[in-house]
Amino acid sequence: MKKLTIVILMICFSVLVSAETFINHPNWIETRTADLDRRFNNDEALVVMFYRTTCFNSELRKHVVSSWLSDHNINVYGVDVDDQNISRWVWEKIQAPSVSLPVIAIVKNRNEYDVFPASISMRLIQQRLHELLGIYDASVVDFYQINRRTFDAYGTQDTARYLTPRSQIEPVLVARSDAIVSGISGDMEKLRAIHSWVAENIFYDYEMLETGNRTVTAIGTYNLRRSICEGYSNLTAALCQAAGIPARVVHGFALGVGSDENVMDVWNIYNTYLQNNDLNTITTRMRGITGHAWNEAFVDGRWVILDTTWDSNNDFSKRPNGTYGMIRGEKTDKFFDPTLANISSSHMFWGTFGTAYTVSGPGSDRTNTGGDNTNANDNRTPTVIRSEFTTPGNHTFSYRENYPATIEIYVLGAGGGGQGGHSKAYQQGFSTRTEHGTGASGGGGAAAYMRINVTGSTSFNITVGAGGAGSARFSKGVGGSWESASSGSAGGDTTVRFGSTTLTVQGGRGGGGSAAQAISGGAGGRAGTAPGGQTGWASGNGGNGSDGRHNNDLRSSNAGGIAGRITGNGSENSFGGGGGALNASGAQAGGGGRGGYGNESGTNGGNGRVLIIVRY
Repeated sequence: MKKLTIVILMICFSVLVSAETFINHPNWIETRTADLDRRFNNDEALVVMFYRTTCFNSELRKHVVSSWLSDHNINVYGVDVDDQNISRWVWEKIQAPSVSLPVIAIVKNRNEYDVFPASISMRLIQQRLHELLGIYDASVVDFYQINRRTFDAYGTQDTARYLTPRSQIEPVLVARSDAIVSGISGDMEKLRAIHSWVAENIFYDYEMLETGNRTVTAIGTYNLRRSICEGYSNLTAALCQAAGIPARVVHGFALGVGSDENVMDVWNIYNTYLQNNDLNTITTRMRGITGHAWNEAFVDGRWVILDTTWDSNNDFSKRPNGTYGMIRGEKTDKFFDPTLANISSSHMFWGTFGTAYTVSGPGSDRTNTGGDNTNANDNRTPTVIRSEFTTPGNHTFSYRENYPATIEIYVLGAGGGGQGGHSKAYQQGFSTRTEHGTGASGGGGAAAYMRINVTGSTSFNITVGAGGAGSARFSKGVGGSWESASSGSAGGDTTVRFGSTTLTVQGGRGGGGSAAQAISGGAGGRAGTAPGGQTGWASGNGGNGSDGRHNNDLRSSNAGGIAGRITGNGSENSFGGGGGALNASGAQAGGGGRGGYGNESGTNGGNGRVLIIVRY
């Protein structure tokens, strides 16, 4: 097997420790940036760490990652940032002026690699180790031995303990379970459908982690459509049991959100277990450490593992304006019925389970899997789902749950491209001189807002316009008049179609024109009128680009047109308004490209954007 190498980059803002505490591992090799760059350019698979010896985070992740990879004959190459620079190809992934240590870059080749700052959980780093380097062996994190022993001790007895009569489960959960499994044959496929529904429709609540106001019961999670792992697991168990499938909540440890600070403690506890083979070591010492919850369901004579939290990529998280909102991700099934070896790469079983799902009283949302702060107002709390589309091309958004609902649609056209610069040669005695001129800038894309009420399933077909391309520069020889470069390309229109309604928002025009000497700024996009007489409508026109000029450098003032803006409509205080390109700054979403000067090409316009907000 070819020996692989991994790159880890770190900038640290945590507690300082002495350099002597930075433990060395046999597969840890000190190197220099120049050596890493050579390996990267040669398409080597790499795992490397840029670290600081006085950084506790560096010490922690160095220990954990080196331990993961030592059994796979993989070296971890370390570079001390107090002595060396971080490679340019790493900064290209980070796309930020600074980065917190530790940062991990996992490289399959120079075209396929990822970079992870210290804020990224070990869970995601581990997943990318699997995906990029093909490390699926459970010894990446050696929890397999304890999991095998615990899992073998389960047996198949007492499954009735984990099956509550439907009459004791809240009617709304029974009805939801019936709808999910309707028309499906076989308990395994019913279980898969329940797993998919929870992963697609529940959002991980980062506000709950921050405030400590916990809503983790099945009915509370269902009503709010958000929770943490315990809520995901309680709801999954309730829906399974309502479908006649025995299910329980498993308590353990996983390399997920909030776990990094406990990795060293868990590692030491587990190593003690490997030495003395005493299960009490785990169950006693682990109780004080933040854990994780997932599920097991008894199907076809065996306990099937599933983790709906980890297969859900929906977040209820803080936005730049400080408020929390729902951001929908893409559901996966990586943690539906994984092998014990695969789940052991990230999860450790404690061997404790939530008991059967029961209701403590009429109308209550409390179960005996753990208390919370949920109250009777849960079902009146408005839920917000945000979906944003910024990549040019076609997309689909479907809404099929919880009616009636109000849907807000914000749309932004793409910015036009800037015109290339131009130059002209003049005869001056026996020599020539060249003068340069500035191309025109592209216009900004328009913006529009629409609000609709829905009482049934609705799908939206979305086309996000691409920013217009800037044109190439043009050079004119001796004789004749000034001529300009070709005009920049127009920004693409952005459209949203639903039912018989089509909402089209125009992109900005490219800078310049069709005539040889045209250097006029591109016109801003126009939003038009409300389609089909829709109410709840607002629009904003994109700004015009700046004119160019022959024999003049206007780079400091010929900004691309500003994107249209929507203010005072809907739940967003302001949408759109992205600036056009100016100097070294690229165009923001919907902004126009800048005209080039002399031998410079025009810059591209910003892409369009669609934001959909659902409230129910």
